[in-house]
Amino acid sequence: MTLYELLDVIASQRELVFNTWNMFVAVHITIVGGLFLVQRDVSLKERVAAYALYIVFLYMNWNAQVVNYDYIGLLISEARALESLQGCGVAVCLAKQLPSFANAKILVHVAYGVGALSTLLAVMLINRIAHRPEPRTVLGS
Repeated sequence: MTLYELLDVIASQRELVFNTWNMFVAVHITIVGGLFLVQRDVSLKERVAAYALYIVFLYMNWNAQVVNYDYIGLLISEARALESLQGCGVAVCLAKQLPSFANAKILVHVAYGVGALSTLLAVMLINRIAHRPEPRTVLGS
């Protein structure tokens, strides 16, 4: 594999990382926003079921993101090794542009933990924090 092909794979993998983050954010907005839009109190069973499904998604998305960052780290080290053989400065420039992957993986763990806790809080307290319109009474009854 040439350095150019390797850099193309790195760019594709970075796009996958961004898409995985976008999915993470979109699911949080959908769950919390959807619960706010419900025009009635949400039962405990419904909230527990919603959070259980969310936890399944969270685990799958977190696992994919950790693998994405591991793979990018491996690709960067391969690009550095290939660069040392070919003698061009492309991989060094790329490594300076990309964040430290040890810090990025810590960020993944922190972001997913904060997301899980804040979503748990929102799901369990939705009946207290969401504005629900008062039921209308029929005149004369």
